[in-house]
Amino acid sequence: MKNVSIITSVFLLLSASICLSQHPVDQGKQLFHGGKYHDAKSVFEQVLRSDPHNAEANYFLGRIYFESGDLDESEDYLEKAIEADEKKIDYHLSLATVYQEKTRRASFLSAPFLARKWLNELERAFELDPRYLEARKRLIQYYLNAPGIGGGDKEKGKRLAGETIELDEIQGRLLLASALNRTDKTELAIEEYNRVLKLDPQNGSAHNSLGYIFLKRKDFGAAEINFTKYIEVAPQNPNAYDSMGEFYSQRGMIDSAITQFQKALAVDAKFSESRFKLAQAFAEKKMKKEAIHHLQTLLKLTPSHIRANEAKDLLEDLED
Repeated sequence: MKNVSIITSVFLLLSASICLSQHPVDQGKQLFHGGKYHDAKSVFEQVLRSDPHNAEANYFLGRIYFESGDLDESEDYLEKAIEADEKKIDYHLSLATVYQEKTRRASFLSAPFLARKWLNELERAFELDPRYLEARKRLIQYYLNAPGIGGGDKEKGKRLAGETIELDEIQGRLLLASALNRTDKTELAIEEYNRVLKLDPQNGSAHNSLGYIFLKRKDFGAAEINFTKYIEVAPQNPNAYDSMGEFYSQRGMIDSAITQFQKALAVDAKFSESRFKLAQAFAEKKMKKEAIHHLQTLLKLTPSHIRANEAKDLLEDLED
């Protein structure tokens, strides 16, 4: 027992020594990645008191404020991070995410202005490293989905997607299939998704996209096969259950949809897409208490989520 006590004491001393020697920024990052945002915020704020131009501290504070739903503070800190280190791709992508959410919440008049800022950050990230797949993917998705007034360009998106095949064939073909689907070339899109599945039979993204194509066509058998396969190959991905829930929801099978949305939340309690749909389903079944609970939980856990504003509106309707 005496030896055990000595070993324990030595371990505690070593741990304390490591903590004391750890750089405050590294400490803050560790807290951030552990989901301890409040503690991480305190650490990064302390760093900025002595070093206001510290890029990493500004960057992580920007992300913390985004998670809390404070988009203005998030934008401010991320801009400071970029001023301190303009060549960090992730800084630009994070600021693009802020502008993306601001665009979604903006009025008709201000949305195009914010969308351009969103696009500028994506294009800058792409310019810094055209081979960085995340930056390339997000820029392509912007071109495919944004209106022309906001800089959307489906042909440009399709061309970039095709070029991506040389960098990563599977990701490139997924992006090209998405581009073809967005430009009403659905049969060609299906062919590309099937090419992906020949290369990678376990590719959940391809099964998911095929499921939605067939669901839109009301080919329910083919849609269900693909959504079921998605769950089989990605049982730890909440989106797989969300897609099956959407399948049941569109078919009017509300109880089955609820079961799938609950499975998604069992995998990830912060998967707010499913939580919002679950609230909608409970509201449709006149289960007001359950619907309110899930809307309040969504706003508490993920106040910056794309569904947050819709959740607030539905919550107000239910509480009236």
